[in-house]
Amino acid sequence: MNIPQLIEHFFLLFSNRSQKVASFEKASALFIPEVTVTRLLSDSSPNEYETMNLESFLLPRLQMLQDGTLTNFEEWQTEFKTQEVSAVAQHFCHYEKSGTFNGEPYSGKGTKLFQLIKTNTGWKISAIVWSDFT
Repeated sequence: MNIPQLIEHFFLLFSNRSQKVASFEKASALFIPEVTVTRLLSDSSPNEYETMNLESFLLPRLQMLQDGTLTNFEEWQTEFKTQEVSAVAQHFCHYEKSGTFNGEPYSGKGTKLFQLIKTNTGWKISAIVWSDFT
C-alpha cells in the first residue's frame, strides 16, 4: 500500500456513513503493532495530552461507531503535505469531521501528523500526533 492509500484508509476507518465499520483486525493492519498515538487535549496548554497504544486508540473509537454513540460520522483531509525519504515518511494534514454524537450534531477540525515506515508489506503508521480545534 502506498502512502496516499494508507492515509485514505486511515480516514475511512472512522466513517460510518455507509453503516459499515472496520473490524479491529482490519483497522490494526494499517499500523505497526508498537504504534504510539498522542492527542493534545488543549491547544493552550501543551502539557495536557493523552498517549495511547493501538488498542486504547482503536477500540473505543470503533465501539462508538458501531454502538450508535457516533452516527453518520466522517472525517476528511482538507489539505496535506507528505515528505518521504527512503523508508521513512511524514504526512501532515488539516482535517474536518462531522456526524451525530449522542443524538446531537457534532463537527470539528484539527491537524494530524503521521510518522510512517516502509515495511515488507508496504507503508505502515508508526506514530500519530493530533490536535482538534474548538
